[in-house]
Amino acid sequence: MIILLIFGLAFLMISLIFLFKLKKISRNGIKTEGIVFDVEYRKNYRISYPVIRFLTVQNVWITQTPGFWTTAKVPIKGDKVSVIYNPDDPTDFVVEGKSNRVTPFILIGLSLIIIWGILKWVCKYTFIIVLFFYATACFAQTDARQAEAQIRAAREASNKAIAAHDPAGIVQDMCATYSIVTGRGMHVDGRDSVAAFWKKTFISMPGVVYIRTPLQITISKNDSLAWESGQWKAMHSYSGGGNYSAMWRKEKNAWKIQAELFVSLEK
Repeated sequence: MIILLIFGLAFLMISLIFLFKLKKISRNGIKTEGIVFDVEYRKNYRISYPVIRFLTVQNVWITQTPGFWTTAKVPIKGDKVSVIYNPDDPTDFVVEGKSNRVTPFILIGLSLIIIWGILKWVCKYTFIIVLFFYATACFAQTDARQAEAQIRAAREASNKAIAAHDPAGIVQDMCATYSIVTGRGMHVDGRDSVAAFWKKTFISMPGVVYIRTPLQITISKNDSLAWESGQWKAMHSYSGGGNYSAMWRKEKNAWKIQAELFVSLEK
């Protein structure tokens, strides 16, 4: 549709330029007789284009193709034609004829029909197009809110599992390749290794409790990854808490923690 609109506007502009030129030369030009001196076949346009020759009042021969040629008749070498040229620039001329007077208005009419048809289509379907994009945006926002709600719920379940000293519950929302950097800088890879780490932690610190509170959750545009950042608090631990970040990955329509980084900022 955009291409058709551009085509229609270009067609209209060319037609108006030709009409303006025709009226200007007809009003101020000099009329004389010329002949079709030669015929050029233009492959790009698949038409025969005449080479016109005429003599100006200054006895100067002009031999060239006209800027516009709208006569339906195929030009024949030797045909006589009526020429109107610009006295200030004789190379600026038109070949007089009925088609030259009618063709610009036909082209303008066709251009306006094309433009009107496209604008009518746009007006008809604009509401549908706008509604489609609005609905798409609403669905995207709804998906993001649902994803955020799932991540917050998983985080809350993880907090409860830590409070209950339940390693299996802690790792149930982790990817198999989960990785963590603890608040003291310890690095543990793999869900099974993390489960063993928590089991050991609960033995060494029987009263420990960690609470992670998400402050910001951002869902990726392709709905496959998410970023969480927040604060963590601890009781009966080496630290009172700090900040953390987490990377979430969507696996089989369920959000799983891929990696976490904790930084201890309190004594």
